[in-house]
Amino acid sequence: MLRSFYEWAIADFIFRVIVIDIYRLVRMAEHQEVQERKNCDVARTDTLNSRSLSAFGRSLLL
Repeated sequence: MLRSFYEWAIADFIFRVIVIDIYRLVRMAEHQEVQERKNCDVARTDTLNSRSLSAFGRSLLL
């Protein structure tokens, strides 16, 4: 009976480690995806700002 308890405890521990690792990998992937979206939005905003500044600069020259 004690042996089956240890087998169950080891199997439970291994299962929990695997589940927690998978959960962490998924969370890291989601975090990375959010960061990439933020970087894309920043790049798009920078492009729009540089275009508007260029238009503003051209209007000053006219």
